[in-house]
Amino acid sequence: MRRTRRLSPALTALLVVAGALGGGAPRALGPDAARAQGAPRTQPDTAPTPVEAQGPRVVEADGERDITMDFQDVDLGVLVKFMGEITGKNFVMDERVQGKVTVVSPTKITPEEAYQVFQAVLQVKGFTTVPSGAVVRIIPTKDAKETSLQTLTDGGGHIPTEEYVTRLIPLTQVDAADIGNVLQPLVSKDGLITSYPQTNSLIIIDSAANVARLTRMIAELDVASSRRHTELIPLKHAVASELTDTIQQVLEEKPAAPGQPPAQGQRTMASGQIRAFKITPDDRTNTLIVNAAVDQMGQIKALVARLDVPLPPGSGKINVYYLKFANAEDLLPVLLDVIGASGGGTSRPARPQQQPPGQTGAGRNRRTSSGSSLRRSSADRTRRPPNQAGQQGGQTGQQPAIEFASDVRITADPATNSLIVTAAPEDYAILLGVIEKLDIRRRQVYVEAIILEVTLDRLRQLGIEVQGGIGLPNGTGLSRVNLGNLNTALADPGSLSGLILAAVSERTVKLPDGRTVPAQAALLTALQNESDVNILSAPNILTTDNEEAEIIVGQNVPFVASRSTSETNLSNTFSTIEREDVGITLRLTPQISEGAIVRMALFEEVSALVPNSLLDANAVGPTTTVRSASTTITVKDSQTVVIGGLISDSITATESKVPFLGDVPVIGNFFKKTNSQKNKINLLIFLTPHIIKNEADAATVSTTERDRFRSMMERSGTPQRIPDPLDRPSFELHDRAAPDSVEPEPTGDRVSGATSDRAAGGPRRDAAAEGGPLLTLTDVQVDRRNQGAVIRVAISGTPTRVEHYALSDPGRYVIDVYGASVHQGQVESVPVIDPLVRRVRVAHHRGRMRLVLDLKTAQPPAYVLERRDGTIALELGDARTTDASAPSER
Repeated sequence: MRRTRRLSPALTALLVVAGALGGGAPRALGPDAARAQGAPRTQPDTAPTPVEAQGPRVVEADGERDITMDFQDVDLGVLVKFMGEITGKNFVMDERVQGKVTVVSPTKITPEEAYQVFQAVLQVKGFTTVPSGAVVRIIPTKDAKETSLQTLTDGGGHIPTEEYVTRLIPLTQVDAADIGNVLQPLVSKDGLITSYPQTNSLIIIDSAANVARLTRMIAELDVASSRRHTELIPLKHAVASELTDTIQQVLEEKPAAPGQPPAQGQRTMASGQIRAFKITPDDRTNTLIVNAAVDQMGQIKALVARLDVPLPPGSGKINVYYLKFANAEDLLPVLLDVIGASGGGTSRPARPQQQPPGQTGAGRNRRTSSGSSLRRSSADRTRRPPNQAGQQGGQTGQQPAIEFASDVRITADPATNSLIVTAAPEDYAILLGVIEKLDIRRRQVYVEAIILEVTLDRLRQLGIEVQGGIGLPNGTGLSRVNLGNLNTALADPGSLSGLILAAVSERTVKLPDGRTVPAQAALLTALQNESDVNILSAPNILTTDNEEAEIIVGQNVPFVASRSTSETNLSNTFSTIEREDVGITLRLTPQISEGAIVRMALFEEVSALVPNSLLDANAVGPTTTVRSASTTITVKDSQTVVIGGLISDSITATESKVPFLGDVPVIGNFFKKTNSQKNKINLLIFLTPHIIKNEADAATVSTTERDRFRSMMERSGTPQRIPDPLDRPSFELHDRAAPDSVEPEPTGDRVSGATSDRAAGGPRRDAAAEGGPLLTLTDVQVDRRNQGAVIRVAISGTPTRVEHYALSDPGRYVIDVYGASVHQGQVESVPVIDPLVRRVRVAHHRGRMRLVLDLKTAQPPAYVLERRDGTIALELGDARTTDASAPSER
């Protein structure tokens, strides 16, 4: 009987493999060789043969061929040749199969065991054997996957060796992809494990020994579990695809490396099977399809219940921000630059999600996410620049200034002046901070301009011209002192202006050209013209910081641009008329800097028509004078600066005379003409900018202009009825009733009370204009008298003056009480039940307390205002004690 020895984990044949560069010859350590080296060996008493002395020795013992393998620094080719002799296999070596090996085998082994040792040596050197028909190829291990390996469908009868094989393992209970992810770290470096989803099978390429080990593990994992089941979880608020990713990131299990304990949160069954789950989202029904064990199913359902909740206001993906001060179309390009988008319709890439290497979810759903394919922050905008409204583009944006977690899209709605931001809550919180800092009240600049122009024009003319002629036998004798006006006076006496004294004789003489002229003529002309022009213009304009503003005050004057005649009728003339603005033009762009410094780029032009040019406007058109200034200045708030000045003083003296005779004293005046003209122009332009920081500053400017306008109307005798828009104070007095005001119940003939109407927004600056006790409304009483009413307002404090006037449409009375008062930013309303008065409102501003009495009729009746100590009485309608129809004050 044949005796077989098996290799055990404590293999008696110790393999020491070294890749040596030097050469050597195989050495067989048989009994004789052992004795020759002095090694004590026990061998049968047989004589050595020639073969035994030349190589490894094969000894027949008890009917078996035992082999002793002792090789020291032997080339792989020698070892392959030796294995071919003892196994009878034909080997084909790849040209890359090279190297030196050392094999130490102190005990005898069978040829089958020797072949296993040979395959182990090849694996250590990075090579493997691949059967191919009648030969066995020896190739690098990394190329084994690309060759025709032996394919196994069951593990029966195959000896686990280091030879590479392909194994197909169909699974019946678990997902092949999940098992493949779990076993991937257990495959050798040059091995392969992959899944085939169509048949739920695993394909493994590795050494037969490792394939057998993996097969046993798969058999333990691919078992039916009565505790696993599938449930459908419908969602109400969350999105199925997004919630799937969130749950898998929380519950996915990362396989531990061999020899290491499971990662935190990873749970393992007693048999070594890793507990797995699978979640598949159904976007059509917004449902989660979950397959998991009972305990994991409960954990997943608990997570879904806590995550599937409505988002709090402002935390959704679509957010609308209504701008208070900024313009949506102007702010949109700035936000596009912040998120890194350069054109409408583009998008900015979100921050990439990094996944740790090797991390896979046991229940990872392999799906293709749907949605926007552009992972860039985006913006659909109406204009950028303004002439590209609604333009869409697909350009890639610039490098974003802020990293966002998801897609960001911004759209401007000009109709509501709002921004529509589509972003995750954390991204919207970042953008919201930027928008709020940009959407602020911009300061304004009120510019007062004063243009002073004084023009003086003096003209003086004096001259005497004479003419005398006599007929001669052979011609005509003519003597003349003609200085320019004589011929004109003879042809058209009415064309000259000024003082004209002329004398003409009846006798005439005939000139050689056939004309007839008076024999004697004398002309005396005297003219003095004085023209004074004094222009005082004060254009004022209000504009926002860094915004261009323009004001034009003047006339649109027609000018003849060209004339043409008809080809058939030369007397038919066609004129092309163009109209141009003639007057005052002020164009400026202010820029407010720190320290209340205003930098203004401005252009100012003053143009006017020359009066004398209008007399012959059909000939060449009117003549205009233009004075303009274009400059950039820097000035402090409320500081007056002169930006241009022109002082022109010209004197022109002209004298036309007859030589010698014109120089004779006294008599010379009859032979000369003098012309003296003097022009003087003074032009100065003053500018005063006022920075409007808040409503209080705007109210101060408005009140000043209103008072100036009212004083002009009073001097001209115009009734004190001023349009409503000019009298609106800094605080808003809306015509609608306050929603929170309560109409009090009537108590006899008097009604009193006060409720808060509304709080005026915006910044406030509290400062009393004058010293002393503050003005305060203490009581309001309304008494019915006849068909009218008497409203008595009790005021504490010391009023310095009281102004009052009436407004129409809607009808109201306005009473301004000046004194010590501060801006409170709120309006108090006193509802009144009366046929005439609807309510009384009071508001405080710097140095003034305003009382507004709103009527129920559009046309206010005549009234009398009486001021007595701390009480102001307003008598309306038939309650008046006088018959005057106009307002009066006692």
